[in-house]
Amino acid sequence: EETKENLWFPKSPAAEMADGFIRARFALGDRLDSTVLFRATVDPNDVIGFSGYGLSIARDVVEFHRWDRGEVQAMGESTRIKSLRTATSVELALWLVGPHMVAQLYDGKTLESLGSLVISDSTYPSGRLGLRTYVKQDAVSHLTHLSVRAAGTKTGSHWEPAGARRFAELDMSVLSDLPVGIDLEVVEPRGEDQSRVLVNTDRRGLELLRRAGVTIHKLEPEATFAFLDSDYRKQRGKAPERTATGFRTDASYKDADMVEALIRAYHERFPAITKLVELGQTHEGRPILALKISDNVEQDEDEPAVLLNGAHHGEELLSIEFALDAMATLLEGYKGDSRIKRMVNGAELWVVPLVNPDGAQHHITASLRAGRKNGRPAGDEEGFQTRNGVDLNRNYPFRWHSQGEATSSSDPRHSWYRGPVAGSEPETQAMMRLADSEHFAASLSYHTLGTLLLVPYTIDNVQNPQPNEAWGIAEAIAELTPEQPNGRKYKVVRNMYSVDGVDQDWLRAAHGTVALMIEGPFSSPSETKRLASVESTRETWMSLVDRVLDGPSVYGSVHTASGEPVVAKVSIDEVKLLEGEVWTSRCRDGRFERLLPGEGSYTVRVEVAGLEPMTKSVKVRAGARKRVDFELANAGNAALVDALCSDRSLCSAQTVCEAEAGRCVSPGAPSWCRLDGVCHEAGSGEGCERCEPSRLALEWSAAPTGTACGAASCEAGIEHGAASCAARGGCVAAEAQSCAPYLACDGGACARSCRSDGDCVDGARCEGGSCVAGEASSTAASLTAVRSVGEQESAKDRASSSEGGCQQGSTRGRDSGSMLLLAMGLGALALSLRA
Repeated sequence: EETKENLWFPKSPAAEMADGFIRARFALGDRLDSTVLFRATVDPNDVIGFSGYGLSIARDVVEFHRWDRGEVQAMGESTRIKSLRTATSVELALWLVGPHMVAQLYDGKTLESLGSLVISDSTYPSGRLGLRTYVKQDAVSHLTHLSVRAAGTKTGSHWEPAGARRFAELDMSVLSDLPVGIDLEVVEPRGEDQSRVLVNTDRRGLELLRRAGVTIHKLEPEATFAFLDSDYRKQRGKAPERTATGFRTDASYKDADMVEALIRAYHERFPAITKLVELGQTHEGRPILALKISDNVEQDEDEPAVLLNGAHHGEELLSIEFALDAMATLLEGYKGDSRIKRMVNGAELWVVPLVNPDGAQHHITASLRAGRKNGRPAGDEEGFQTRNGVDLNRNYPFRWHSQGEATSSSDPRHSWYRGPVAGSEPETQAMMRLADSEHFAASLSYHTLGTLLLVPYTIDNVQNPQPNEAWGIAEAIAELTPEQPNGRKYKVVRNMYSVDGVDQDWLRAAHGTVALMIEGPFSSPSETKRLASVESTRETWMSLVDRVLDGPSVYGSVHTASGEPVVAKVSIDEVKLLEGEVWTSRCRDGRFERLLPGEGSYTVRVEVAGLEPMTKSVKVRAGARKRVDFELANAGNAALVDALCSDRSLCSAQTVCEAEAGRCVSPGAPSWCRLDGVCHEAGSGEGCERCEPSRLALEWSAAPTGTACGAASCEAGIEHGAASCAARGGCVAAEAQSCAPYLACDGGACARSCRSDGDCVDGARCEGGSCVAGEASSTAASLTAVRSVGEQESAKDRASSSEGGCQQGSTRGRDSGSMLLLAMGLGALALSLRA
């Protein structure tokens, strides 16, 4: 009555605390007017004169207070939370760390965050937990939960997924009675009878489900793109949707299987102008597919080659859409669009929509954190791991690892892991084989994001050719390409940051390709932005192909008088190559193509080992391509591999090995490994090492598990089975086995039969040619006795000879005694047989 307050300080030792965590929940009526007290010092004889702190809630006003011997004062500004007037319960969490006190309030039913307060005060470091209730509090409002956890308390550990979202598997039946206000989306049905469902919720939603008593059958360990994109889920597993002119490509993003199905469908529908080539396979066995598009597609025409590719980084899903759009536009527009028809008839266009199928599949179906890298396994870890793989756009050989750890990494767990050696990955080797075969005049590699158009070389300290025709071409493309959905136009830059091991630098250094890279405006945007980005980026590749067909450029072939193609170094005197580049004519037909920085007079130079250089001067007009052919007396005296790959490190393993065999490389599945500078045919190897170039062209692959790698052996009654190859490589010896019940070995294995008990171990006897359990027969025992007596007699004879007796006479006597005993034994044996 004196203070109009009720005070409660529990006597439990757990209520005494310094640092720690306090959790309280109140049911709310018309007016809550309570304080959670903490670090209080209480005199049992003067309870209202306590000292300490409290967090007070008076209807919709929340604030910290401090009591000093019963005198109360506010510690800071109060906070008004209007939603407390309508809430039915409130929950507060209070953290105490030294002088710092942090309070967070939640709606007790929806768990929505309502507000927070922070205060610092060092007056009272420890004390008792309590509750104060003022007389104005209505009868409905009351405390329903109060718990504490002192700092340093050890708690049990249980796994929880990371991230903001939770993907939980529930019974389908609970969906009709979910907690009010829960943030929840149904992702997909689960189970053979589809009686369960996967839902997408947040941390708060998961807690509400648990409080409502809903059974959580499973929590998915990772968020995946598939869980978040309903358009993808609707299209997943469906055959490509046929349209009047081709197929629908814009319904959703696509996983590796969907991309493969679409490429194959286009090839089947347009067989006259497409050629499907499997460039190789990934670590996980997925095909790396290229579609060649040209009017006489099965012929090697005298036309410039252009490469378009997407998704070196598999999680950059928009880049796949850019490349697929190019493929669809070229094929579906061939009959009705004169601009497209000119491209298809005038060039050999290669589209690789998905360079990194494993990465894309991982990102969509396994983890949002995966996909940048490929599917290369790491160490001895089995199965998918988010940190596995190699960043393919750090794996190309040109200046690989030249900048140390700055923008690529030697750590296999890093997202920029460059691989164990340059060009180590099957995807990298596949793209290199294709380029070594075709010698692309120009290429576009699609990435995201940045709204940038990158021009090689992207490494700061590497000098570009002078003048650099690639820069002018890029600027023209950027000018022709419309503004992107983010309100920006593509900006021409040398790099986003200096980086080595990228595809465009390798294409430029190895073949003189005008190799450009697009960084799209978004990463994997929603449908509206995705469609707009594809449409507005389409002009990038169309302008590039137009530039290749329009010139200015020079092209031609190098051949002998008899028409044989010659691999020759082809350069333009007026374009200075400052990094030792050697750009050659194509192996299979001697063809070359060089885009020029502008109109003017140029000197084309051809150099072949053993022959004098040849030059031809030409004048090239703007918008024109000039043909220049060279006829040589012979092909020179250089080996093909030296002419084609003067720097072996810049050629694919297949290119080097085919050239050593006197052949030109062609795109498609590889048949050679190159290990320590030596070429090995596919399938060759010793022990547990095999050449499997479809997976590893520059490293030995592990032989199949269980492959024999060592012969069986047996010695001293111990048998060693044939050694076999382990799953991750290495020859593992078989476990040693005793030959028991047989005593000895028979060649490289244990004996499997016996002729007498003497062939069996102690405790076994020979019966019917097999050693079986049981004591030896009486005959064997008699023979053993004979041997024992004989041995004793020999010992006596040796003792006599050492005392100077006649050794020869002793020997005769010993032999006579032995013969007597033997005769006695044989007699016993005869009696035994008669019996």
